[in-house]
Amino acid sequence: MNREKLKEFSKTRYFKPLLFFGFYFVFFAVIIATMQPSSNPINNEKGVNSNWKDITNNYEYLYEIETEESVITLEGKKYNNKNLFTKKTNDIIDSEVYTFYEKTSIKKDDTWQEIDNFILIDESFDDRLLDINHLKTIIEQAELIDTKNNFDESISEIYKYNDMEIEVINENNVLKKVIMSFPSYNIKLQFKNINQVNDFVVEK
Repeated sequence: MNREKLKEFSKTRYFKPLLFFGFYFVFFAVIIATMQPSSNPINNEKGVNSNWKDITNNYEYLYEIETEESVITLEGKKYNNKNLFTKKTNDIIDSEVYTFYEKTSIKKDDTWQEIDNFILIDESFDDRLLDINHLKTIIEQAELIDTKNNFDESISEIYKYNDMEIEVINENNVLKKVIMSFPSYNIKLQFKNINQVNDFVVEK
């Protein structure tokens, strides 16, 4: 529309109503756009977990469970449904353990003996806290409350889940540690060679 036609249109009875409604349309459009909820940068950081969501049961590990009486360490490796580890209490070897699905065997006198009931920590301890698939479920339900850069260039993600605080530590986008605190336990889980463990056979 050229200037002459615009000048003629401005003299018509439609010009002022269109100008009025056009102004308020733009005005409210700007207000609505500014009222759109902005993404929470902390919640977006939860995407950092994608670097260990693909972890299933293929890694080497060192677990430390500190109780009021002792420190229990479990050091071993997992490959799918196979789990081979050494259990120590206060740095003294208790047993060598092999689990395959629901079966558990203990090494005695260089032979593996299947047992029905094996207590990993104690009867009150929830063994699922050592299962990375269960931990992933907890993290997905937890609230990410803080993210920080550590001196060693690793990244800590701090989560709140019920009354429990969980710290997940990643280094170069690789899961390194998970630290949890409970009234009766302090738990530190360390991982390496994620998705790089080869299948292994335990001779019985």
